[in-house]
Amino acid sequence: MPKISVVVPVYNTASYLAECLNSIMNQTFNDIEIICVNDGSTDDSPLMLESFKNKDERIVVINKKNGGLSSARNTGIKHAKGEYVYFIDSDDYLELDAFERLNKSILEDKPQVVCFGLKAFLDPSFTEATFDLAGKEKYYERSYLEEKVYSGPELYEVLLAKNNFVSSCCLYLTERKFLLQTGITFYEGLLHEDELFTRLLFFKTERIKILKNKFYNRRYRNDSITTVQYTEKNATALLVIAESLFELNKEIRSETLNRDVSIFFNLSINLIEKLAPQKNTKTKATIKHLYKSHLKKQFPKYNNRLFILRFQFLKPMIAWWEKKKASKKR
Repeated sequence: MPKISVVVPVYNTASYLAECLNSIMNQTFNDIEIICVNDGSTDDSPLMLESFKNKDERIVVINKKNGGLSSARNTGIKHAKGEYVYFIDSDDYLELDAFERLNKSILEDKPQVVCFGLKAFLDPSFTEATFDLAGKEKYYERSYLEEKVYSGPELYEVLLAKNNFVSSCCLYLTERKFLLQTGITFYEGLLHEDELFTRLLFFKTERIKILKNKFYNRRYRNDSITTVQYTEKNATALLVIAESLFELNKEIRSETLNRDVSIFFNLSINLIEKLAPQKNTKTKATIKHLYKSHLKKQFPKYNNRLFILRFQFLKPMIAWWEKKKASKKR
C-alpha cells in the first residue's frame, strides 16, 4: 500500500487546527505521515502542534520563520517520505474515509495525480451576507466529467472549454516521485500560487484520475486568503503567473494555455487600473513591471491601457520638468 504524506501549513489558525488535525489522525486509512509546518505563527498554534505531536507518533512538526504558504508547502515536500503527497489548509478538514478511497483509486489506476471535490461551509463568524456558498460548491463539482484517467493536457482542454479549471491544490493528491522528477514546486512569495502550481501539474502529467467524491470541507471565513480584499500584491502575482505560463508555453505550444496567459495579463491590468488612483509606491512598482513586461509584445492590444497607466505616474514629473524649463527662460 502506498504511504501518503499529508502536508499541513500552519499560520495563526489555532481556532481551527484541532478540527483539521483530528480529521487527518482519525482517517480510516492509517499509513500516513502528518507534516505540520509552523510558518512563524504568533498565536497558540505552536503549542497545539506540540500537544498533538505527543498524541500521535505520525505527526512531525517543523518550525520555521514566516515565509508564506508556498514556502511552507515546499518545506513539507522536502521532508515528505510517502509515495504520494497531499496538501491541506489548516482551517479546513477532510471526510474520514478520504485517504482510504484515494488509496483504492491509486491501487486500481496507478495515477500520478488524483483529483476530487469539496463541500463548502461558512464559519459562524462569517459576515458577508451576499456570499454565494451554493455557487462556490457547484463550481467545484465538475459533474460533466467522467470518473476516469485523463492525460493532464486533455483534461485541461475540457475544463477550460467549460471555464471551470479548479486550481486549489487541496483537491489533488500527487505522486511524490512525479513532483521530484519534474521539479514542480510552489512559487515562493507569490499570491494565487495554486494557479501556477496546478497548471504545471496538468501539463506535466500523463495520468490524472478524476473522482467525484467530495472529500474536502472548505471553510469560508472573514480573514482567510480566499476572502480578503485584493491589493497590488494580487496584481503583481497575476502578472508573474502570466509570464511564467508564457515561458511554459514555449515548450507546450498550447493555444488554450496562450489564452490563459492573456487572461492573467488582462486580470493584472484590470486590477491595477482600479488601484492606480491611490498612487502609492507599491502600485507604481507594479505598473512599471506591467509596462516593461515582455508580454507587451505578445499582446499589443493592451499597450494603450498600459501607456495610460504609466502616464498617470509620469504626469507630475512632466509638469515639474515643464515648470523648470519655464523658469530657466525667464
